[in-house]
Amino acid sequence: KLLDEFKNDERIGMYHMACSVQRESVTFLYKFTKGVCRSSYGMNCASLAGLPKNVVQRAQEMARKFEESLSAAHGQQMIE
Repeated sequence: KLLDEFKNDERIGMYHMACSVQRESVTFLYKFTKGVCRSSYGMNCASLAGLPKNVVQRAQEMARKFEESLSAAHGQQMIE
């Protein structure tokens, strides 16, 4: 794994863009924050970038099905 390869390198770390989430609205705060993001906001980014709504909705459905298949395969719920 890529993370394992660099886990002892002090120059490498996990960071994410901070955001404010209220209901289904995500506001990116332009703040680079140390640590792992608790959730993926790729669909929100796609909407903000202007992708057609039907494309984003289809991607959300496919992502949901993928997460369900992972959960079933591992016998547990995915952690957000």
